[in-house]
Amino acid sequence: MGVIRNKKAFLAFLLPGLLFYILAVFYPIEESIRLSFMKWGGIGKKQFVGLKNYVTMFHDEVFYKAFFNNLIYLVIVVSMQLLIGLFLQYC
Repeated sequence: MGVIRNKKAFLAFLLPGLLFYILAVFYPIEESIRLSFMKWGGIGKKQFVGLKNYVTMFHDEVFYKAFFNNLIYLVIVVSMQLLIGLFLQYC
């Protein structure tokens, strides 16, 4: 394997993509996790409630219904994509 000779050029090409990835992927994930510990309606002041939102979520029947519906949807969609891909491979 070759050795990277010009580390500045390497960083010049790597840094913009890395910054974009951090801003487009990691920041929204971090912000979602942080907001999950708050009581906030989208407008006004945020109030820290800790794990109360998670306790409420796991005691809600609608959460489990939605969760299992999403699992069913996931299995159906992934299966369809695999079957269509395999079918198209042999056409």
